[in-house]
Amino acid sequence: MPVVQHTAALRGLRPVANALGAAVSLMYSRGIGW
Repeated sequence: MPVVQHTAALRGLRPVANALGAAVSLMYSRGIGW
């Protein structure tokens, strides 16, 4: 897990992943879901 996070950080995907995770969490919290 730490290795994956480190790789994502090096590729600059970490902020994107965080934003995506926040969006998904918001959808589930609002009851939209998939």
